[in-house]
Order: sequence, then structure tokens, then C-alpha cells
Amino acid sequence: MKRALLPFVMAFLSLGLSPAADAQGFLEVVTGAAVPIGDDRYADVVDTRYKLGLRAGGFGGSVFESARLAVELGADWTPSDTELDSSLINVDIHRFRFLAGIRLLGAVGKNALLFARLAGGLDWIRAEGTASLLGFRATYEEDDYGLALEPGVGALFRIGGLGLGFQLAAPFAFHDDDDEGDGVDYEYKAYDFDMLVTLGAGW
Repeated sequence: MKRALLPFVMAFLSLGLSPAADAQGFLEVVTGAAVPIGDDRYADVVDTRYKLGLRAGGFGGSVFESARLAVELGADWTPSDTELDSSLINVDIHRFRFLAGIRLLGAVGKNALLFARLAGGLDWIRAEGTASLLGFRATYEEDDYGLALEPGVGALFRIGGLGLGFQLAAPFAFHDDDDEGDGVDYEYKAYDFDMLVTLGAGW
């Protein structure tokens, strides 16, 4: 995983800028924990898991004296260990989200930013299963697509040439595919609570 993060870190170091008040755009990596909180059909199957995301955007004009509005695009990946596993069956679920939205940022002193964000888009679930019995092995793959919605808040602090901070978010996903016993039942609403560390840069 450290090797996977290295290209992102090198990209930020090459920018050499923090999300300062006069920046025209931003780029950030977020990583941390995604905690399932509902609904029951979702939270009973999926455990707390790791999340990795990349976001970028551009700033518009000022909306208040010390606040700016930005448009953002983002993508994230959350692999999931499930409660569906047994001695014979292993099921992995990967969640990919592609989002577009807005954020409102306000400067706090010279070296800090507070922001609130709201984004929506596509929630893509991919299930991969493997069953083994008496030397026989079978595999299963299935995809489902739903609506994603994500409000969140965060803070960034300028440290050297970068912005380091944290975010709290509440991702929602709405799926209505009832598989009727032929595969994974995706008829559920997913509510998570994300606690994320943020590494960002502006230009």
C-alpha cells in the first residue's frame, strides 16, 4: 500500500504549493476508515474498512468576504471484507465512487482552511466470489450501479509546501437491484461514516 501511495506523494511534492488563499485549483489525496452505520442489510454484511480517494477542483469567485466557492471532481476505492465468508466460500466486495460537487472554503488565519463539501454521482459495487469443494473451484463476479451522495466537512493546515488535514464525510449509496437468490442482493441503502486524513496542494 505504501508503494501505491508513493506516486501521489511525489506529485504533491512536485507542485510545491499549499491550498493558499490565492490558489486557482487544488489536488488532494484522502485515506482513512469507512465505518458502515446503515441500513441493517448493509451494515450487517460489511465491516469497517480502508478507503483511498483522489480529488481535484478549481476555485470560483468569493461568496463571502473570507470564503471561496470551488467545484470538485473525485474518485475513491473501498475494498470490503464481508461477513459472507465461510470455510467454503470467500466473497470480496470493491466499492468505487465517481463524484462531482462543490465545496465552500474559508480561511482561518494565514495557515488554515475550513471547508464544507457536497458531491453526488455514481456508486459502483463489484462482488467477486470463490467457492471450493472437494478440489473443485468456482468463481463469481457481479457489478451493480447506484446513486451516490456525499456531504462532508474538513480542515487543512499549511505545513511547508503542502496542506495536511482531516475530513469527516457521510457517504450515501442507493441500490435497488434485488438479485432474487441468483447472486448478491444489492437492494439496500448504504450509509457510512468516513474519517479521513488529507494531503493536499494548490496552484
